[in-house]
Amino acid sequence: MPSKTSTGSFSPGTRRNLEDWVRAQRPEGIDPETASKRERAFAAAFTGTLFGIHIQTLVDRDSVDFDEALQLVATAFGRNFRNNWEDAQCADPARPGEDELAGP
Repeated sequence: MPSKTSTGSFSPGTRRNLEDWVRAQRPEGIDPETASKRERAFAAAFTGTLFGIHIQTLVDRDSVDFDEALQLVATAFGRNFRNNWEDAQCADPARPGEDELAGP
């Protein structure tokens, strides 16, 4: 259970470290500029969600199950993690697509 003094652990450095970790998971063939924006957004959304759960436990400790909330977040983000890059807008314009490699 978080304490009132532990909110300092949600620093910009925490978000940047998560962003770096997400970037390290990036599949090949993804446009780096578009992917970087998405990775930054993913890290912000994840960190913000954790911070929100943390605040909820401080506001209403008896009604919020911190561990259950974390498990739900981990499951939801885990199931959707790869979707971060699964969009045609993320395709690297410098790399030929499957259609172009197949030929006529």
